[in-house]
Amino acid sequence: DRKKIKSQNTIDNLTWAIDKQIIPAIGRRRLRDLDCENVEDMLADMAATGMSTSSLIRIHTTLTRALKWAQSRGKILRNVSDLVETPLGTQRPSIEFTVAQVGRILLTAKGSRLEALWILGFVLGMRPGELTGLRWDNVDLDTGVISILESLKSHAGKLSQGSTKTKQSRRKLKALPIAITALKAHQERQQADRLAAGAWWTDTGYVFTSEVGTPINPANLRRAFRALVKAADIPAKQPTEDIPDPGQWHPNEMRHSAGSYMDHMGIPRERIADILGHKGTRTTEEVYIHPQEVIDMTSPAFEAYGNQFGNQPAEGETER
Repeated sequence: DRKKIKSQNTIDNLTWAIDKQIIPAIGRRRLRDLDCENVEDMLADMAATGMSTSSLIRIHTTLTRALKWAQSRGKILRNVSDLVETPLGTQRPSIEFTVAQVGRILLTAKGSRLEALWILGFVLGMRPGELTGLRWDNVDLDTGVISILESLKSHAGKLSQGSTKTKQSRRKLKALPIAITALKAHQERQQADRLAAGAWWTDTGYVFTSEVGTPINPANLRRAFRALVKAADIPAKQPTEDIPDPGQWHPNEMRHSAGSYMDHMGIPRERIADILGHKGTRTTEEVYIHPQEVIDMTSPAFEAYGNQFGNQPAEGETER
């Protein structure tokens, strides 16, 4: 029911999955004749075309939801899609930074207008839209609780505030001290921006804004992130056999890095899924947790995890 969906991006994604993928593949089959093998073959064929894992998950999830609706109304006896595992597709081009690289990036960002945004991205694994859509009303600096309830979205060149990507994405995090300290400093910095802008300031209530208080456009966030990475002297993504054209660094790499680091710290994957806003561990494991060769971390505790980001590399220190 489109009336119940507030996000235009969600509508576009569902329309793409249904009209462009599911219906052309199995739309001619009767519901009662659809079996697990049909769904497995459909997803396998799509994976063979080079489709990404995230796209396969989106298609599979959409089909499962549709069949769940049909089952609840007695159209089918069982949801065959729910009995099928999503196959792995093309590896996502998102690549995490090393811990030393994150240290260099945060050191480079120190004192900048968006320092707190980069810290929340790398430490808490918030999505870019969740970061730019975060409001002060949803941040409690006294208790250290950050409520992630909304996301800033861009559609057809227009910005809009909407719900988070999924129901599970609505979450409350008792943030690490490094994140709360950064937010307190950011609040003071924003007040200085407000005074400097004077009558030009637009009070939107967002935590992260432009110099005149307006929301941050996703394109501007990407440009700012790439400029920061370049200033930190981080090399470009290197092509691999699986990812011949990895593209440029993207703010979503902060989220991938957070998921990967928490996993290597020994934090339970169920807990990582909760922090990243996933329904279960499947997406966390297949998309956001990447293998790393060596990470110099000795404690699995969240405190040690937070302290690692706070220990910035000294000037002249080289990566190992």
